[in-house]
Amino acid sequence: MQTAKQAAKQIIDHVSDQATWDDIMYELYVKQKIENGLSAIEEGRIISNEDAKNCSWAMSVNWTEPALEDLEAIQAYIARDSSLIKERNEPRTFSAN
Repeated sequence: MQTAKQAAKQIIDHVSDQATWDDIMYELYVKQKIENGLSAIEEGRIISNEDAKNCSWAMSVNWTEPALEDLEAIQAYIARDSSLIKERNEPRTFSAN
């Protein structure tokens, strides 16, 4: 497993030479959120979609087109170096409501 410093170096090496501070900070932020999510999955701190649908406190999310584009970008980013995603055979799709 990479250290945070190693991951940050990899991200910085990956972004374009024209990247702004904001671009780099966004990439680091997304990487951190993805790592937190993957840790939650590995630790079992999740509920199934079916349980979420049946939960009385569950809510509905209406995705905007930019949000869907972000989700697809995040999925591609994770798949780039995550064995958890590469092992999954099912495609993940999102749609606007």
